[in-house]
Amino acid sequence: MLKFPKTMVAEDVTITEEVLVVVLVAEEVQLQEEKVVLHQEEKVLAADSEATEIQHLVKVVLVEEANQEVPDQEDLMHQEQRDSQAEHQDVLKVHLNLDQEDQEENKLF
Repeated sequence: MLKFPKTMVAEDVTITEEVLVVVLVAEEVQLQEEKVVLHQEEKVLAADSEATEIQHLVKVVLVEEANQEVPDQEDLMHQEQRDSQAEHQDVLKVHLNLDQEDQEENKLF
């Protein structure tokens, strides 16, 4: 009868060791799953951060574009007048040159 209690104790120890191994494996699996979840959360946070930065840059560009001066109708009219005056002056210069050339030719004859 002395052997029976020893066998029971040996079986209990084996069962306890097996349960501990199962518990350790379960804890390791849980830790791995938590790591995966944390990694996914980091990716989401990085993507959110990048999206926020892109939205900020788009807003900055839009504000800069809005602040650029757009020529109004009056500015365009003034520019057209200046261009027209410049063309007129060019025509006058050509005529003056032609007149001077004609006068020089007349002097020669």
